[in-house]
Amino acid sequence: MPSAQPRRRALLIDADGTLWDTRTAMEYAGRAGVRAVWPQLSPAVATAAALRFRSDPLGAFRRFVAGELTFPQMRWARLVDAASVVAEPVPEDALAVFEGAYGPAFDATLTAFADTVPLLRWCAENGVPVRVLTNSATAYTVGKVAATGLTGLIGAVCSRDCLGVGKPEASVFRHACAELGSDPEDVLYVGDEWTSDALGASEAGLASAWLVRDDGDPAGEVVATAARRAAALARGIPVIGSLAEVPGLLGLRETGGGLRAQSGHR
Repeated sequence: MPSAQPRRRALLIDADGTLWDTRTAMEYAGRAGVRAVWPQLSPAVATAAALRFRSDPLGAFRRFVAGELTFPQMRWARLVDAASVVAEPVPEDALAVFEGAYGPAFDATLTAFADTVPLLRWCAENGVPVRVLTNSATAYTVGKVAATGLTGLIGAVCSRDCLGVGKPEASVFRHACAELGSDPEDVLYVGDEWTSDALGASEAGLASAWLVRDDGDPAGEVVATAARRAAALARGIPVIGSLAEVPGLLGLRETGGGLRAQSGHR
């Protein structure tokens, strides 16, 4: 086995669930959006509908990632599905009303994880270029960067919009590496989903690390099952619990005593 971690020249990183707490913000904003469309709902029913919107059991987001739906079509499909919980008709202007309430509530609630700012600052201080690779839409992601106060700490965003499809397609990872000016084998990718992030990056030829926060997120793709941990071990994919572990995986010596969480970020 090699005696030292190979040096990686750039960092490619996922956004939702990795840099910021999308789940909490979506659940809060979803309640606001649902109550705007159907103000007569009880808090319990509105919460149930918001959770269904987020969980997306019919896979509208997957269809968006695959290029089968536009972003508005994906959101509409999720809202119509959430209406099955409230047992109410869907008004023609439901999506506009929903988004009008959802957007401000989401931006007000979205926060970066405590380990995000220290890592991004460390990368800036050590000359490691950073690029975000997300399956969300570009404009929506840029808004999240602003809402979390990360403008200036993150380089360009590469989203599902770049190629019309998203992760785990290998071409998406390789396109983002090209935008970084690095070969895939010189780039470390970090993300919280097993298939789209950790496995997808590895199969595309990047160094890959799987971030498992163990924060109770019920989404299937972030659960570190025994089978997935075994697969990660077999593929040489490190399973990490914090972004503070990323500098070591880049093969660079930490400075200033390592990474420290900044106050004001969840």
